[in-house]
Amino acid sequence: MGDEWIDGGGLIRVAADHRYELTPRSLELWRYRGLLPRPQRQPKGRAVWLYPPGTDRQLLRLLYWRERARTLDAVRVALWVEGFPIKLDSVRQALGSLVDTASSTFQRELGSPKDRSATIEVLAKKLASMRGRAPYPRVVRMRSDERARAYGYMLALASGDQIELERRKEDAQLLERMIGLRSGHNDGLAHLSPLNTKIGRLLPHLSAEYIRAIVASAGEEEYELVRLLVRTLLLWLPMLLPLMRSSTGSKGIAIFDAAQELFRDAPAEVHEVITIGMLVSLQVKAPEPGAIRDLLAGMSLGTIDAEMLTLIPTETRNEAFKRMRPDQRVHLKDELARHSTRSH
Repeated sequence: MGDEWIDGGGLIRVAADHRYELTPRSLELWRYRGLLPRPQRQPKGRAVWLYPPGTDRQLLRLLYWRERARTLDAVRVALWVEGFPIKLDSVRQALGSLVDTASSTFQRELGSPKDRSATIEVLAKKLASMRGRAPYPRVVRMRSDERARAYGYMLALASGDQIELERRKEDAQLLERMIGLRSGHNDGLAHLSPLNTKIGRLLPHLSAEYIRAIVASAGEEEYELVRLLVRTLLLWLPMLLPLMRSSTGSKGIAIFDAAQELFRDAPAEVHEVITIGMLVSLQVKAPEPGAIRDLLAGMSLGTIDAEMLTLIPTETRNEAFKRMRPDQRVHLKDELARHSTRSH
């Protein structure tokens, strides 16, 4: 699959083979939205329009995410993270729209500044009491009053109200705990991020306008580095977490178990949130453009996957390889083939 040119009828048959219903109209719509490559007219013989190799793999992932995402923008970002040919401008626009929508929603819910403190208290308690529909997964165990205070600080951040932020500044640590950046007095999942930069210390300085500006201004190389990191995190973390869990203390087990649950089948929206978070973290680190360029020169999906595979115990590597989807294995197989050729 994925090595030959294919026509529209062939794509529809591929979808049917995997129990998806697909119509020519849907293909046309997704081409127009930039979620699938455009077919190309073949130079010889009768007029035949064929999609480039790999389109069938991209279609299956598109159909997968379409059933699990609330918006096509979330599908778009998930496909881009996975390495499919999605235009960067459309990804940038999708992430910016998410920031704008979230900011507008919070502002609308928070109401006028004169009632803000009381409104935050009511909303924070409501959010803290949610479980299945909670806006943030329960990564760590917390008392309900602590979780409410953490949400209160998050809402104060969204409001941009400096008075509320100052009044709730002691609750910043609770927010860090809630999102997994802190476990007690220590770091939680923060050290797993390749761009870890004590992002919790930056919380009071973040705003929707600041994040939106980063999404809009980050360059192609910054986006490519973040894409590779997010893809690596979401693909390999579910396989590595059980190994890391065995070496952690009893207090950290709950964090790793919750992370395993979240990343085992991460929603498309998680791809958006993590991408934005890493863009912000990269901006804060402010590496030299040449440093990013040098880093990218030695990175590819194949080389990354080959290196990550070495972290899996030898006796379970074959099982880890089998658990990868065909679209994930293709890069690793190509790299292993190149390595075998070089060794001979």
